[in-house]
Amino acid sequence: MSGHRALKIFTVFLGVSAFLFSASLFGLTLQAAVITEVKGPVKIINQQGASRAAVNGASVMGDEIVDTGKGGRAALVFDDGSKVELGPSTRVKVNDMMLTGNTTVLLYLGRLFAHIIPAQSAEHSYEVQTLTTTAGVRGTEFEVAAGMDGSSLVSVENGRVDVILEENEVSVQAGEEANISYDGKVMKGRRGKRTDEEWQNWFSTRQQYFIDHSGQVVDHLSRTIDRTRNRISDQDRKMEVMKKQMGRAYEQGNLSYGQARNIARKEIDSYMKSMTALAQTDNKLMAVDYIISQAQEQIKQNPDAFNPEFKDKISTVRSILNQMNVAEIHKQDKQILARHMVVIMKTAKKYELQDEVWRKLPPKTRKQLIQKAEQRKQR
Repeated sequence: MSGHRALKIFTVFLGVSAFLFSASLFGLTLQAAVITEVKGPVKIINQQGASRAAVNGASVMGDEIVDTGKGGRAALVFDDGSKVELGPSTRVKVNDMMLTGNTTVLLYLGRLFAHIIPAQSAEHSYEVQTLTTTAGVRGTEFEVAAGMDGSSLVSVENGRVDVILEENEVSVQAGEEANISYDGKVMKGRRGKRTDEEWQNWFSTRQQYFIDHSGQVVDHLSRTIDRTRNRISDQDRKMEVMKKQMGRAYEQGNLSYGQARNIARKEIDSYMKSMTALAQTDNKLMAVDYIISQAQEQIKQNPDAFNPEFKDKISTVRSILNQMNVAEIHKQDKQILARHMVVIMKTAKKYELQDEVWRKLPPKTRKQLIQKAEQRKQR
């Protein structure tokens, strides 16, 4: 390959002009799951905040939310046959698979039971995120609950779940459960099957605990967001340096197409990890915002049920979130993710690495995602 042609390929690989950015990148309308077993009040909320009633057979697209009301239940079935059952008063977001590279859901509040089909690879094919942790699985049956105080519980019936925290990872085996506090402390024990009444007591206890720790949850998340976004900025600077170095190598004829492809593969993997970290952190901030909104709504509907201390702390946390300007942070994070996704799409296309980018997705989903991404690029 001539140095001129290699330099041209390299320029397409790393150089992304401002006009390529578009928030519509996330509007690929990729079906992520299908709703089944609807009982009671269940709704689907799209990215713009509009809701529709959930019915059997309804599609759930990437980045949409499924919300079960009091007494409501539903199940999500994915392309490979895996199923996630949602309990009452539960809110779950099905994350954009284009960004995460695998199937992930964010549990805002409530509980779910997952029946995951075993994956072929050694990597986690499914993840359930909460405020405190990510439960990574390859094939298993497990339950996850998220309380108002930011704590979570992971209970494994069959298989194994890797509970991934900010600074460590804990393996939870069949017959075990792990309680994770809002600040990431883990306590393991034997799995206990709970009745609906026992679950309600668990959620009530978590709400009471929140009275004394709500501000700390938000402070912890804001620090995490700052660290993650700094890592994204560091990645940008690294890529600029690499661009200059690789450009000189191309001009001198020292870098072959194969060598460039290997470098591209590594950089795509690095980009995807950074993007996933930012997307997860952004999700958690939005979940906190939702939790506080739910608390405010409960206070509004039944003010006599809450003591003045709880009301004051909820008001304080809402002020903190307003000062942070959560909506603007979310918008900026989406812009960063979109800009990096453009780089990944162009790089994967040029070096025929599209299938590797989303290798952890079911084959049907992967094929659909690549086709729709290509259609979007051609518009």
